[in-house]
Amino acid sequence: MGYIKGKRVLIFAVAAIFLLACNKKKVKVVTEKVGSNNITETVSAIGKIYPEIEVQMSSDISGEIMDIYVQEGDSVNSGMLLAKINPDLAESNLDQARASFQNAK
Repeated sequence: MGYIKGKRVLIFAVAAIFLLACNKKKVKVVTEKVGSNNITETVSAIGKIYPEIEVQMSSDISGEIMDIYVQEGDSVNSGMLLAKINPDLAESNLDQARASFQNAK
């Protein structure tokens, strides 16, 4: 009797383990029709972009900027007009310099 009882317990234990193993989460599978598609891979990264040539720009005179003819990132050539400065201050300084020159004569 003990042998049969032990055999029943063993069969019950194996069945319980089998049922527990089969009760795992089921994987959902998606299918599609065969066709031609594009595969696109996007990579995000953090970093800095440096230009090949960096140019420092400054004017010979200071004053109020009236017009700007280029935007950041535009390509420019040597001698190209980039901005227009209000000439009032420069003309005033020129007039003062002429007056000082005349007084010095």
